[in-house]
Amino acid sequence: MLVKSGNWKLPPIDPEIREILDNHALSVADLVGSEEEEVKDELLDCLWTSITKQGYYNPKQEFDKYWIQQALISFFDMYRLNKLKEIALKKN
Repeated sequence: MLVKSGNWKLPPIDPEIREILDNHALSVADLVGSEEEEVKDELLDCLWTSITKQGYYNPKQEFDKYWIQQALISFFDMYRLNKLKEIALKKN
């Protein structure tokens, strides 16, 4: 679609999606930067609760919100199970 239109800019992010991302950007940075396992677990639980507190989004009705929520939950799961470290080690 971008190629056909000749417009190489991505469409603007929906304000509600931007709010979801902005609310969790600092927390995710804290999580990745923390070395203490207890702090990481507590922060992961808080982030997961925050992301899901409004319930789950219906992909047929609110696909963008559904997608970002699922992507964040998947990221948290990979982090909790140390899959991100495994991926980083395999890359090197």
